[in-house]
Amino acid sequence: MALTNVDTHSFVSARAAKSLAGKQYQLAKYLTSGEVELCGEGEAGFIIAEDAVEGDYATLVIGAERAKVRLGGTVAIGETLMSNAEAKAVKTTSGSGKLIVAIAREAGASGDIIEVLTVPPAVKA
Repeated sequence: MALTNVDTHSFVSARAAKSLAGKQYQLAKYLTSGEVELCGEGEAGFIIAEDAVEGDYATLVIGAERAKVRLGGTVAIGETLMSNAEAKAVKTTSGSGKLIVAIAREAGASGDIIEVLTVPPAVKA
């Protein structure tokens, strides 16, 4: 799979509040200023398709699309994913109240980049 198989209408650009350099395929959240920074554990986030340094514009994937994400732990196909403290995707902890950001379309281990189906980060585990 290419970088993403995302409809270009699902891309948005957002100014990076802090450097997102080297953070492609990780998860970013919106701040009240409209800027973005890395997610914390269980926060609503969007996959970073193109990273950026502070003050530049990062490209995020919004909406239900196939995209790639970097893992922070082992996952199986079909598992729901949330953000960990390092803004990487990990298996959702059932009943945790954390927000689901994607569903794994491939299995993988920590550090792997896998294909996922993104979901609007509004559903709690």
